[in-house]
Amino acid sequence: MADGNITFFLEKLGNFAVQEASLFGEVEGQVRLLRNEMEWMRLVLEDADIDTKCNHDKRLKLWVNQIRGVAYDAEDVIDEFMFKIEHQRQRRPNRFLPTCVRFADKLPFIHELDGRIRDINITIEKILANKARYNIESGSPSAAGSSSSTEGVVQREKRVPIVEEADVVGMTREAEAVKQMLVEEESESRVVAIVGMGGLGKTTLAKKVYNRSEVNDHFECRALVYVSQDCRIRELLMGIMTNLSPERKTEISNMVEKQLGEEVGSYLKDKRYLIVLDDVWSIQVWHELSLHLPESNKSRVLITTRNQQIALDAYAKLYELRPLGEKESWELFLKKTFPIGSTSPGVCPAELEDLGKKITEKCKGLPLAIVVSGGLLSRKEKTKSSWEKILKSMEWHLSQGPSHAWEFLL
Repeated sequence: MADGNITFFLEKLGNFAVQEASLFGEVEGQVRLLRNEMEWMRLVLEDADIDTKCNHDKRLKLWVNQIRGVAYDAEDVIDEFMFKIEHQRQRRPNRFLPTCVRFADKLPFIHELDGRIRDINITIEKILANKARYNIESGSPSAAGSSSSTEGVVQREKRVPIVEEADVVGMTREAEAVKQMLVEEESESRVVAIVGMGGLGKTTLAKKVYNRSEVNDHFECRALVYVSQDCRIRELLMGIMTNLSPERKTEISNMVEKQLGEEVGSYLKDKRYLIVLDDVWSIQVWHELSLHLPESNKSRVLITTRNQQIALDAYAKLYELRPLGEKESWELFLKKTFPIGSTSPGVCPAELEDLGKKITEKCKGLPLAIVVSGGLLSRKEKTKSSWEKILKSMEWHLSQGPSHAWEFLL
């Protein structure tokens, strides 16, 4: 996770806190606590000199790596939970919300979420306490205003988050193709769209392209924002403007929609910019937002969406994301089932290989399904009987039809 993408994760976490966690009582408090703690972590990691300081202080380097590691774990948990919620929505599109409110106690993953977020919050408390305990100096929080909040790629040193860019195999070719669509001078298309069904890794691909040095060098400024299903234009404009001018975050948060639109338009005027809109559900969002985005200097907007019609209505140049092949699926499965830190990272015991490949095959090349399955197996006993139970559960649920396909993960 690039440190700048913690800001993106906080937006997603904020939307999650409002839209999902509020349905489940006690979980909401834990999510809001997590969000507050992540805000403090972002301030530390956005210190422009943090990496230089780490080179001169081993204690600080260890502490910063612990912060980054727990941030990955937090995103992993939230993404996995959102995947499960989306599955429930697809099964009961008209009855999901009241069902969850009334019978949340009957959904086992609700209790699991609460427990896992509590564990993460406890870990964060310990990490922050270590700063004072070992007299670790990280610098002034005022550095949060640095432009580094939208730049820089940091190598992962802990378990990778769900479908994180460093974790997905076979995306180098895709990232290069999308990058070319963004930077090619002769293109008349203002909008580029990554299109594909849920679970294919559209967000991961968009972030991978966004963080490439060639893209950073080509555009004068960039912003990446998460678009929720019930997104308001004011929230979207505020997210973009905060990306562009993080030092003005407090001032920006107090602006009304009209002011924000004027600020965004004024800032982007005569600049070559890139705006990434992740998970667009409605063409109306694009129509309203585009009024505030100047058409100049070969600027680009990159959107990710499940709905190809949205991309067509935006006159976008399409990149259709396909499922992973057999080889890439297996490599991803190994990374998640036997992560760094395990006894034999990336290596499947011979007696489990046949079962592992059958489980991977059931995921149909969907990175998210492979990652969630692998994450589940990483916490189970590495025995044939344990894996056979998982495979049988998958086969039974798949036999019940598409709406039950991933219920074994819940």
